[in-house]
Amino acid sequence: MLNIIIFGTGKVFEKKIDTILTCNNLKIVGYIDNNPLKIGKRIQGKSVYNPEMIKDLSYDYVLITSENYLREMEEQLLAFGVPSGKILFWEKLCNLIKIGEMAHYGNFKEKKDKSMLIITAFLNYTGSSIAVFYLAQIANKLGYNVEIACPEVDLDFVEEVVREGITVSVYPQLPFINNIDISEYDFVVVNVFLMMISAIQLNGRVPVLWWLHESGTYTSVYKDTLYKYKDYIKNSMQLDYINIAGVSEMANENFDRYLSGLDKRTLMLGIPDVYMSGSEKKHDKLIIAIIGRICELKGQHILIQAIEAMKDEKQNLEVWFIGEFTQDVCCNQVKRAIQESTDLFKYKGVKSRQEMKELYQNIDVVVCASLEESLSMTIVEGMMNEKICITTDATGIAKYVEHGVNGLVCKANNPTDLKNCIKRVIEHPERIQSMRINARKTYEKIFSMKAFENRIKDEIAYSNMLYEKRYKNE
Repeated sequence: MLNIIIFGTGKVFEKKIDTILTCNNLKIVGYIDNNPLKIGKRIQGKSVYNPEMIKDLSYDYVLITSENYLREMEEQLLAFGVPSGKILFWEKLCNLIKIGEMAHYGNFKEKKDKSMLIITAFLNYTGSSIAVFYLAQIANKLGYNVEIACPEVDLDFVEEVVREGITVSVYPQLPFINNIDISEYDFVVVNVFLMMISAIQLNGRVPVLWWLHESGTYTSVYKDTLYKYKDYIKNSMQLDYINIAGVSEMANENFDRYLSGLDKRTLMLGIPDVYMSGSEKKHDKLIIAIIGRICELKGQHILIQAIEAMKDEKQNLEVWFIGEFTQDVCCNQVKRAIQESTDLFKYKGVKSRQEMKELYQNIDVVVCASLEESLSMTIVEGMMNEKICITTDATGIAKYVEHGVNGLVCKANNPTDLKNCIKRVIEHPERIQSMRINARKTYEKIFSMKAFENRIKDEIAYSNMLYEKRYKNE
């Protein structure tokens, strides 16, 4: 039985507390929090203390339940005399003891001669999850039994994955790969930078492709991940037999800012062709859609500013927001716009792949207003569906959009430039059809599943070559 103190009683704590309480190996002896409004209160019968009181408490470990302030909170504990070896974050706790439940969905193992394990940080309706799902479909087609392993899942998305003959397993201790028998697998894909420790622990044990998707300027994912796992990261030799590939050149550039000097390749994604040509619109207005989690990085607030700056042009527009609301401050601006201009701004919620297929029939313009995005699944989907696509110049996809030919490119974080792109669509309808056709051609040439399959074959071959190199060097 481990006696733990929990540091932080906010959103991460609320998400994890039920799992902690059901663990027979843990006993919570108290809580500490920097919020003065919480100090002195009781949670599950235990007191919330000021962090400086920790020197008077008895414990085995302190568990930090925060993602955004891990560094600051750890430094605070060290200053109060807590040994570094007694400070845990969630993944480290899961690696230390059995906590949370393993689960398996679908069971398609032993159907084929080869097996592939895909390790990812989450499985939900986000771009990197959808991208690796499509990779899994291709691997299945190439003759692999495919299993996707992750620490947490969206069960609705899992249903879609399992329907494609792909096994999904939940391992709470990931990215630490203990308790997973790697000898069962011929190939491993490690998806996203967050799973760096998986790549390090697999180095030289099996052919590995580490697929990167993250942005670098507006998010702290690189810094936070490197700090969280600093005790496990020694040098670049830990990755010398790993095939590192970004989803775009931008993804590789983001990686280089934090881990330079490593060889990298590019593995752009592809998506299934579900385009329904000749479908009839149900609206007379020009429908503009912005798709993705509603947060500052995705730039929904920039699109609102662009539309509100228009005059008579916006009378025939309707703007759809599709995606999950987050806790980001810009969500209030989006909610306010929807409430105040119900005819102009519409919230469509979170949609499944099938529901998106139906929505696309009525969408005219797809906008990616991101302040930064390593590619943009939204624009790729827009191209596949033969839509007018507008992206900012701070995306990886911008490299493949020729302004005015197969789409439009505006400056990032610039409502005026975005407004001018939308006005161009409104004022020059004679150019719309050619842009749509060219967008579709771009999809077929670069982002189709066939093109993706060829790239995956190349990366599997290269990963195998790196793995074989290990034996030559021994």
